[in-house]
Amino acid sequence: DVEIVMTGDASPRRTDGGHVPEVIATLETLQPHVIHVFGLALSRPLAAIAKSADRIGARLSASFHGGAPRRNPIARARQRKALANVAVVFFSASYYATTWQHSGVMSSNTHVVIAPEVSSPLTPVDREKARAELGVDCAPLLAWSGRLHPIKDPLTMLRGFELLVERQPGARLLMAFKTDELLGEITAFLETRPQVRERVQLLGQWPHERMAVLFSAADFFVQSSLREFGGNSLVEAM
Repeated sequence: DVEIVMTGDASPRRTDGGHVPEVIATLETLQPHVIHVFGLALSRPLAAIAKSADRIGARLSASFHGGAPRRNPIARARQRKALANVAVVFFSASYYATTWQHSGVMSSNTHVVIAPEVSSPLTPVDREKARAELGVDCAPLLAWSGRLHPIKDPLTMLRGFELLVERQPGARLLMAFKTDELLGEITAFLETRPQVRERVQLLGQWPHERMAVLFSAADFFVQSSLREFGGNSLVEAM
């Protein structure tokens, strides 16, 4: 059985580990056989959870989701101690696994598995029905999803789409995004390029349950990220 428990402040911006005592109390109550932790970078919470796992006799596994081995010797020693009892670490790509393995912060006894960070709950939709729902009838149709953040580099993607429009005037681009850090820059970019602006639709915070409609309608999924740790949008688009 798998039980998922939300404890304390689950905001992704909460990085101080302030809810760890609540997590530990939950673990002591549930007495699980396996504890899985998302993330390797926050060594203090991971070390506390590792101690709890040792007390209750649970196996500990973890998933990589960004971050890197610390350069500071003291911080690196904390990471090494926190990871000492982690039996298995899942990485989304061998490049990230190699970086952590060669750093010396992971035990040579730690088993490394290369696997996608997530699977997808989405079910494909008939393409014609999806396009009818979106009100689009063009070729090619491109879909982009992510945050309008510099690390996702949507402006480079739009410059590429501008070149495509020159060769494929019927092309259209649909953009769904969770956060809008670069919305001002993107709006300004489109305002100076009317031939591109009329081919781009900013969907905003598109409901997750409707992402299957967006991906099913598209001919191409495009991504311009400078780096990806899990590639969730790609997995769902596929």
